[in-house]
Amino acid sequence: MKVIFIDTPTPMFTSFTMFANFPIDLLKEKKTLTITARHETKTRVCTTVSIGQHSSTINWSADGIKTFEKSEHNYFSGRSDNKNYFVLSKAQGKEKYKEYVATILQTLCTNYKIDGIEELTVNLITDKVF
Repeated sequence: MKVIFIDTPTPMFTSFTMFANFPIDLLKEKKTLTITARHETKTRVCTTVSIGQHSSTINWSADGIKTFEKSEHNYFSGRSDNKNYFVLSKAQGKEKYKEYVATILQTLCTNYKIDGIEELTVNLITDKVF
């Protein structure tokens, strides 16, 4: 799958529906989604994927990319979740983050069994991080 990144400024307003299911049909139709990067700490970046009215964090580990694993309690599910935040460093800048996002999106498509997407356009909002 080829991922095309479009640098996008932070929008003035955003909206989403809580507990919305991931819209697989909308992704297959539009082949576009939005990735937002924000600081969790000074050197850790939280990654959020948005499509339609769905928005969720996708802080997963990726091979060859340094992440920081943190266990957090989820009050909605009552379980502990492990999150792997992308680590900012001199060796890992914006280009490495794009590589991380491409890897995570490949994992997302595999987990949701999304086939037939050869090219995916990503509106990348990173102006508050990089």
